[in-house]
Amino acid sequence: MSRWFMDKKVILYTALMFVLVVAIACGSAPAEPVVLEKEVIKEVIKEVPVIKEVIKEVPREVIVEKEVIREVVTEKLIVATPAPVAPVKAAPARDSITLVTSVEPSTLGAWDQCGANVIGFVCTDATVDPLTWIDGEFRELVGTSGTESWEQMSPERWRFKLREGVKFHNGEPWNSAAAKIGIDINGSVKELEGYSFHGEVTGEVVDAMTIDVVCAKACPIFPRTAAWTSFQAPKWYESASEDERLRRTVGFGPYVMKDWDPGIRITLEAYEDYLPNASFEMRAPSIKYATQVFRNEELVRAAMVQTGEAEWAADIGFDQTDNVPKIRTGLNNEIFALLVDTVWHPELKKKKVRMALAHAIDCNALTEALYQSLVKCWGNTSAQGTAGITPENSAPYEYDPALSRKLLEEAGYDEANEIKVFTRNGRVQKDVEYYEGVVGYWKKVGVNASLQVVEKGINSDLNQTGCGRTEDPIRCHEFPPAPRYNASPHTMSTATSNEILDYIRQARLRSSCYATRSKICDQELEKLIEIADPMPLGDDRTRALEAIANRVHDEYFYFPAFQVAVVFALAENLEWEARYDPRVRVNAMRFTE
Repeated sequence: MSRWFMDKKVILYTALMFVLVVAIACGSAPAEPVVLEKEVIKEVIKEVPVIKEVIKEVPREVIVEKEVIREVVTEKLIVATPAPVAPVKAAPARDSITLVTSVEPSTLGAWDQCGANVIGFVCTDATVDPLTWIDGEFRELVGTSGTESWEQMSPERWRFKLREGVKFHNGEPWNSAAAKIGIDINGSVKELEGYSFHGEVTGEVVDAMTIDVVCAKACPIFPRTAAWTSFQAPKWYESASEDERLRRTVGFGPYVMKDWDPGIRITLEAYEDYLPNASFEMRAPSIKYATQVFRNEELVRAAMVQTGEAEWAADIGFDQTDNVPKIRTGLNNEIFALLVDTVWHPELKKKKVRMALAHAIDCNALTEALYQSLVKCWGNTSAQGTAGITPENSAPYEYDPALSRKLLEEAGYDEANEIKVFTRNGRVQKDVEYYEGVVGYWKKVGVNASLQVVEKGINSDLNQTGCGRTEDPIRCHEFPPAPRYNASPHTMSTATSNEILDYIRQARLRSSCYATRSKICDQELEKLIEIADPMPLGDDRTRALEAIANRVHDEYFYFPAFQVAVVFALAENLEWEARYDPRVRVNAMRFTE
C-alpha cells in the first residue's frame, strides 16, 4: 500500500541568483491510510558548480558565469497501493489566473498528442486525471480522483478498484466500461504509442467499478507508467466529429475546458463536482477560472507577471529572474536533444558520420554563451537519478573537430546529402540560437548542414514519423520513410522527459523499432529492451537498463545537449512549487489572502 500524504518536507527549494536585465514588454480530515508494504530508496544528488567569474568571448555573446546550487530527491517505490479516502466535496473556487507559456498546444485532444509537457497542461493534467499519479514532492505513487487502489494479480495483470461517484465533465459516469476504452486507446501502440511502455495493453471489465489491466508481456512497473493514461467521456467521444475531438477534451480532472480561441487563449473553469483526495496534487481547485495565453519571448512572459497581466509564466529564462515578483526553479527532468534519423537518411545511418557530428559540437561553449553555464551538458536521453543512467553512459561527447574530420573521411561522407536540423522556436529557451551554433560547428568540419525552423504542425509530423508506422516495424529500413512526414526527418530537436525514472520509458518510446516515433531500429538494442522490460524492480533490472543506455550512448543514436533547467515567474501572492518533472496541476496553485 502507498501512503497518500506525508507531513515531512524532504526537498530543499533553493533560489537561483542571476544577471539583471531590464524587462520591457507589451501584450495582452480523512482517515489515516494504512501502509501494508513499502520499500523506499532515497537518492540525493547535489550539483554545485565552482564559483568563478570569467568574461569569455564565444560566438555572438559575452557572458559572465554564475553559481547555481540544486538538490533533487528521488524515491523509487517497489509496491504502491493507496488506502481509500472518503470523498471530499470541492471547496468553493475563487478568483482567476492567467498562465503564460511559450507556445500554443497543437491540438486540445487528450488522445491526439495535444501538447508537450508544460505547454499542453490544459488538455492533460488540468482536465484529465490518470489512473495513478507520481507525487511531485515525495516521488510517491498515489491514487487520483478516480482510483481507490490497485494490486498485481499476475506478472501481466493489474487490478484497479475505481472510485464511485466520479463523473466526467458532461455528466457521464466514470466506471470500468469507461476506463476500458481509455486503457485500450492509451495501450495501443498504433494509437498513443503504448504509453504504458509494455507493448499492447488492454482493459478487462471485472465489475462496474473494477478493471483489470492486461499487458501483452510482464509489466512490473505498470502503476508508475499508468500516470500517462488519460480518459474521456465515452459517449461524447463516440459522437464527436474529428474536429471536435481535436478542439476539446472531456475528462474528469479538476478543470473543465470551456473555450479555445486559437492563437489567443484557452480558458478553463474549475469543475464543481471534482472529487479530491488527500494527496496534495489531487486537492480541489481554489482558483475558479484559468486562462492560458502564449508569448514566444521570454522577456514578454516575465513582464506580464511583473505588470500583473499574468500570475504565472513558464520558462522566463535566466536573465529575467530579478525582474519578476518571485520565481520557482527546477531541472524538470527533461533532456534537450536532437533525434536522429538512423533509418532512412543516407548519411545519418552511418555510425561514423553520427560520431563525427557529435564530436564536432562544443556544447560547453554554447551553454556558456547562451545559458551562463546554468545548464549541464549531457550524453543521454534521461536525467541523473533514472534507473539505467550511469556517469559513463551519460558523459557528454568530447569536442574534437579533428576527430570529426577524420571520421567523415573514413565514413565516405557525401556532402551532396544535406543534413537538416529541424526545430520549433520556443520549445526550450534560446533553442534556435543553440542550433544555429550546432549547424555552425558542423559546417566548420565540412558538413553540408542547415537549420529549419518549422511551425507546430510540421514539428508534430516530424516527431511522429517513426518505424512503428511502417508495415513491418522490425524491417522498417526496407520501407520508405513513414507517415506522418513521409520523408527523412533528418535531425529534429526535442525536450524529452522520463518522469517514471526508469530508462525503459525512453527505450520503448523513442528507441524501439515498434515505437511510432522511433527513428531507430537496432536489432541488438531491441533484444536488450525485451530482456529488461519484464524484469521486476531491483538490481537485475537496473543492470539490464544500464545495458540499454550504454548502447544508446555508444552507438550515437541521439545528439543530447543538456538537462533543461526551467525558471517560472509567479505573482507575489501565488503559492505553487515546481515539480521534479514538467507536469503542471493548476489545482495545486493557490492565492494567499
